[in-house]
This record gives sequence, C-alpha cells and structure tokens, in this order.
Amino acid sequence: MIRHRAVESYLVCAACLAFADAAFAHHSPAAFDQTREVVVEGTITKVGWMNPHIYFTLATTRADGSIVEQEVQAGSASGLTALGVPKTALAVGKHVTVRGLPSRSAAGKVVWGLNLTTGSGATYAIDYLGRTAPVAPTVEAKGLPGRWLPQLTGLLFARTGSQDKLTEAARAARDDVASYRASATVCVAWPTPLMMVIPMVRDIEVDARSVRLAFDWMNAERVVHLDETAHPAGVEPTLQGHSIGHWDGGALVIDTVAFTPDRSGVSQGVPAGPRKHVVERLSLADDRLHLRYEVTIEDPDYLTSPVSFAELWDHRPDLEPSGEQCNPDVARRFLDVE
Repeated sequence: MIRHRAVESYLVCAACLAFADAAFAHHSPAAFDQTREVVVEGTITKVGWMNPHIYFTLATTRADGSIVEQEVQAGSASGLTALGVPKTALAVGKHVTVRGLPSRSAAGKVVWGLNLTTGSGATYAIDYLGRTAPVAPTVEAKGLPGRWLPQLTGLLFARTGSQDKLTEAARAARDDVASYRASATVCVAWPTPLMMVIPMVRDIEVDARSVRLAFDWMNAERVVHLDETAHPAGVEPTLQGHSIGHWDGGALVIDTVAFTPDRSGVSQGVPAGPRKHVVERLSLADDRLHLRYEVTIEDPDYLTSPVSFAELWDHRPDLEPSGEQCNPDVARRFLDVE
C-alpha cells in the first residue's frame, strides 16, 4: 500500500537538503521529489545489506487487491549500523511501513526511504535525514582511545563546507553536479577532513609512536605519527595525507599535508588541491562522554581563506562496525535511480 501526503512537517528536513543536490555523494536527492512524502506498507521480499547503499523490496497490496513490488533505497550498511538499526528490522518476511520520498520520474520507481516502522511499532531512521531521536552516550571514556561516532552536525559541514569562502574554481566544481555524481560511483574512501565528520563508527588506538583511526567505511584508516616533529621532504601524497601529531595537555593536535587532489577534498562536491593543509584537535570533553573535534582547512586553490569547524563525537563502545565492504555495482546504482 502506498499513501501520499503533503510535507508541511517535512520543511525542516527539506531545508537541510537544499544544498544536497550538488554536494551529497551517495545520498543525492536529485532524483527524488522533495515536495511530498510517500508512505509504503508491505512485506520485505528482498534485502541487499550493503555499502554504499542498502536496497530492499516490499510486496505491497493495491486497493484492488493486486500485489506489486516497490524498491526502497536506504542509507549505507555502515550508516544504519551507526544509527542502531538491527539487521532483523530489515529481514525478509517482515511487514514494515516506510516513510520516504518518491521518484521524480514516475510512480513505482525507487523510493528514498527515511524511516521504517516494524509491525511491533519500533521506528528506525534508515537514512541520516530520518526523524528519530539520537541515542545519547552513557559510558564514560578513559581517554581518546575507544569507539566514537560523530554527531549529525558534521553532515551540514560535509554538504555545504563554507560557501562564502569558496573560490570561483570551487563554485564551478560545486555546481557541476553531473561530474560530481559520476565521481562518487567508485568504492574509495572520503579524504580528511570529510572522513572525520561523517557519522560512521571509528576506532582510535594510541601507542607511544602513533595514533591510528580505523573507520567503518571503505576500509579507511589514518595514521598520525607521534615520533616525527616535521613532515619528511618529498613525502608521497595520499588521500588522507601525511599526519604528524603532538600532545597539548590531554588533547591531540594533528598537522596534515601531502594530500592527493580530490573531488571532495574540502567538503562533499567541493574539491581540494595539492596545497591543502589541515590542522585538527581532538580532546576529551569534561563529561567524558564526548570527544571534541576541531579542524581548520587551508587550500589556496579552492578557499579564499581558512575554514574552521567543530563538532562532538559520542563515545559509543556499544556499537559494532558493519564489516561490510563496498559493492561497486551498488555504488554505481545511484546514477540510475531516476
């Protein structure tokens, strides 16, 4: 069963989406009608629990009693894991109700799912724009090491960067939606600082020589060298750059250079060049439930002046990484959902 309704109550989320057509990788709503919602009710007949997107199919009943299938696009396996959605909520045979956005092109095409309600009444966000209350952290951290989850404020930075500080080249790249969408069809991790603010689970390990950050997304990893006081001459550029760090009291200060140019090096859809320089600070909050992440990005090719941003990460030792690899075929699908 598919029901349509106006979206007066959805205007807040719609505002959040305003820039996303040009700047949100696998979750671009360009193919979907953001002016109305659909509510789809049916039984799950097929599920692909994958990165970078989960797709599932519902058998729905029309008013005349006929059965039709409706495909739903949800967030990534890594994202739903971080949102606390159990695989059992999307199991084949489950009767569920999905709230989402319909295709712009025609009825019956893929629906962008935002929330899912099970037969027992449990409701889950199946995309970061779904409307559910976030889970508050309850376990205190002893320090920076541990499992962390950025809060959703990072998504705003990821999608918009700092629009008033973009060069003409950055604005042109941001507005080139077609090339950006095409660049997002590969199974490659996002660069720093984008990788740091996207709300996916990450683990921090610390020893005398380094700090390692492992992300539940495309096998991404960062190494911060504590035993180096300067960047080596001629260091080979990489996606995450070369990072050196030092302790400032209990806070970790990270200096990173030698980035390879990337289509989303500043924020999603806003590139960065080879001169990008990132300085970050990670510090445990007084309540020991949160980690404060602060970052300043310099890039003379795409920014007229440095951009700074800060957010909180929740201490979430209760979460487990999805363990799902990126599926290249699924990565390419979002170009064809129209």
